[in-house]
Amino acid sequence: MKILCIDPGETTGFAVLEDLRANLHQAMTRNVHDMMEELNKFYDLDLVIYENYLIYPNKVRMHTMKELVIPKLCGAIEAFCSMKDVDFITYRATDTHTGLDNMVHALNNGTKMKHEWRHASDALLLGLRYYLDCGTILENLKNIQICLCKQKLFEDD
Repeated sequence: MKILCIDPGETTGFAVLEDLRANLHQAMTRNVHDMMEELNKFYDLDLVIYENYLIYPNKVRMHTMKELVIPKLCGAIEAFCSMKDVDFITYRATDTHTGLDNMVHALNNGTKMKHEWRHASDALLLGLRYYLDCGTILENLKNIQICLCKQKLFEDD
């Protein structure tokens, strides 16, 4: 099963999961056109998982009278899925599992993931959460092999 996981935003993180292998990728996606261009790089997908956008009570003032880009990106993701006939599911940012978060940040023999790759790691978390929801044991997820597109992921690479 090939799963595309997406953490949408001005910088969008992508993780493609296939048989406990993950390829991570990040891109600037400041508008719907950018998002569609990035999404078209992925093919033969079985499922798309993305982080849904919610306005939390402590963020209401910050969003008042502002154009919100992320909901548009979420719409582009759903349009992409519809055009490619791919199912999608969403998680909230608060749905990620603390054990998973600690695990992702401890990968590569405890070397901390580079801060600039946080969106790709957040996308990876969505996929790992899905695996857990499907009954994959957390210990098995520790064996995931991570590959990075174009840049180094860990500080001491």
